[in-house]
Amino acid sequence: MSPKRRSSEFGFYEWSGSTIEYHRHQIRTRLGFRTCTTEDAAKLAVWPAGEVAHAERRPERVREELLKHLREERIEPPAPGRISRIVASALHNAEVAWSVRIASRWWSPPTERTRSSSTARAVTSPPTGARSWR
Repeated sequence: MSPKRRSSEFGFYEWSGSTIEYHRHQIRTRLGFRTCTTEDAAKLAVWPAGEVAHAERRPERVREELLKHLREERIEPPAPGRISRIVASALHNAEVAWSVRIASRWWSPPTERTRSSSTARAVTSPPTGARSWR
């Protein structure tokens, strides 16, 4: 039951204001989508970093996965600028998490046992196999 329209008629459509808001509401209702709430936006700011950005570094691929996730959740995508900010934030957060994970593997804080044994060894005897240059 789709209306037959000529493409030339779209030039006269009001693309801003209450008319398009009403039509967008009708489309969302018909397709079962909902607007993106503040709570949704908060979740969307975190989701890509944990689900996609840790394995994918290209912003366009992260954006595609985010839009796919929004379709699965039946949420109308936010404005393109907001999507770009979410993707940039996700890539940044994934990079920070990755750096922290690597740093935690390389460095562990010295324990009391390692501090005391290395201090005692340095004071009481030279390292094993050390030669004197005298």
